Amino acid sequence: MSAPVHLTSLACALGAVAFAPVSGGSARALLMAASAFAVTLAWPIAATWPAATGATGLLIACVAVARLTGWARQDVVALTTGWAAASWATVLHSEGVPLWAGALLAGAVPAFTIAQSVRRPSFAPARLCEDALVVVAFVAVCAAAAPGLADGWRAAVNLKFGGASQTAAMVPIWAIAVSLAAAGAGAAYAAWSRR
Repeated sequence: MSAPVHLTSLACALGAVAFAPVSGGSARALLMAASAFAVTLAWPIAATWPAATGATGLLIACVAVARLTGWARQDVVALTTGWAAASWATVLHSEGVPLWAGALLAGAVPAFTIAQSVRRPSFAPARLCEDALVVVAFVAVCAAAAPGLADGWRAAVNLKFGGASQTAAMVPIWAIAVSLAAAGAGAAYAAWSRR
């Protein structure tokens, strides 16, 4: 799994889980999320084309930031929940997971989150949801930038080694590890400082 695909899958999974409790938990929100999920699965280009271009990460980041600032209505968040879950299932399918298994996993995770947040309000308090949306926005921005960064990396390697004589290398694992470690350290510091 390449870095852009991995980050897109992570952004979709985190987005589906973080958007689920803030989508309202009403019957209308559930219907809208389920409709977006079904439509995206029925028309997979709605998930695969944006994932290939980085637009999936950009959309998830925009909705997360809009929800944090109060600009996004619950209907938009509910639609994005279903779309992100179905996009996650489609990305999993593109990596070899059967579509039915990916759809079952991607649909069950936000459904469980909604059910628990409706049953127990303490399951997803407002502060925890805000922190989750910040993490989702960060990961989604990384997913949006990943295809361009990977292309730039390959172009730099091609220039360094004279074009076609050397195959382009993928983004090294150390670069991803350093980025994730920095994000983890920032999240840990934020959690520690809010005690």
